[in-house]
Amino acid sequence: RWWRDKYQWQEQDAKRTSITAAELHSLTFDFRFWLSQFWGQGNLLASGLKWTASQNFRFAARRSFQVNPEFSWPGLERGTLQGHPSGRDDLEWFLDQDGEGMQWGKLPTLWPKGTLHRLETWGGEIR
Repeated sequence: RWWRDKYQWQEQDAKRTSITAAELHSLTFDFRFWLSQFWGQGNLLASGLKWTASQNFRFAARRSFQVNPEFSWPGLERGTLQGHPSGRDDLEWFLDQDGEGMQWGKLPTLWPKGTLHRLETWGGEIR
């Protein structure tokens, strides 16, 4: 009977549209570009289907560095990015309090907010 309870819990959990900071820290993402940075040339790229920009993209825990209080938002989880295709090590991530939306970049200019989407494979993606 315990296996049935666990299976039902997994089924329910697969429908979840949020993620915790602890889960983000434990995962490694396959980073693919879908939008071109060059507007006006057709901004949808087929390359996201064909190649990976980074297979070691991680949302790491926050490391200690000087934080500008002007850019501190209470209730947000935040940390640093590792494995970004640009090779930069000064990028931060910010997870909304509800665990559904997130942004990353260099403050004060962040890239557009992404949201977690569950896949039929029980996996997830941020888009």
